[in-house]
Amino acid sequence: MDTEPRRWVYIDVGWHLRTGEKWGLPRDEGPEVLAVLDAKGEAEEATFDAVQDAVDWGRERAPFVLVRLGPSDREMYSAGVRRAYRGESDPFPEWPPPRE
Repeated sequence: MDTEPRRWVYIDVGWHLRTGEKWGLPRDEGPEVLAVLDAKGEAEEATFDAVQDAVDWGRERAPFVLVRLGPSDREMYSAGVRRAYRGESDPFPEWPPPRE
């Protein structure tokens, strides 16, 4: 049984700035990359200009790091030292995404 506390870092790449657009609100101003540590009894937030800097920050703080590039979970990538899953058998694709 895994007794390690679940520590996650969520990294949002630009989407947090555009969430109001569907209601006709202007795009928010602020850093493009937002990272948030979510751990029992502990929270921390940081902003970055580059996604890889946020991934490195996240890996220092949690085994699970999830990078969100858009509004759906199909645009999320597992970037931590441990693979993140949508359920027990549906892993998120690994970071970084393939280049087009």
